[in-house]
Amino acid sequence: MPLDDLALYLLGIKTNRDISRSKVFFKELIDRAQSWIGIVAGNLSHEFYDDPEILEAFRQAHGRGVEIEIIHGPNVDEKSQAILRLAQEGIVHLYRFPKRPKNHFVVVDEKHVKVEDFHLKDQLERQAYIKYNTIYLAKRLTVRFAHMKSESVRE
Repeated sequence: MPLDDLALYLLGIKTNRDISRSKVFFKELIDRAQSWIGIVAGNLSHEFYDDPEILEAFRQAHGRGVEIEIIHGPNVDEKSQAILRLAQEGIVHLYRFPKRPKNHFVVVDEKHVKVEDFHLKDQLERQAYIKYNTIYLAKRLTVRFAHMKSESVRE
């Protein structure tokens, strides 16, 4: 049985069920980053990865010396051009995974995480959970990220 919003709040977990809240929470994670951001995504949807506020947050994080790595796969949204330019500029590093990752997540500095519910297709209205200062989960996802990165091709 899934936890209700009150239970998640009491556990210190933020939830989102729409793209606008997801962008706000994602930007919060990027803004917290001090050294590293690891992202496992699907096709780098332009609605999300070409958003001006997200792109600016990536630029600012890079300016602070944060390494930003994004694993996606296996395709890229044809409309996603700005995130590809950031990769060409060396602001983000893209890695192509051979198949679409089943679980999408973000790890920041091995202590903050965003984990999305499993979804079968590119639906922008999905549920995700944000948890700050969750070192155990973040370390496990960091290991998962490293494993996936070893199976990916840098672009």
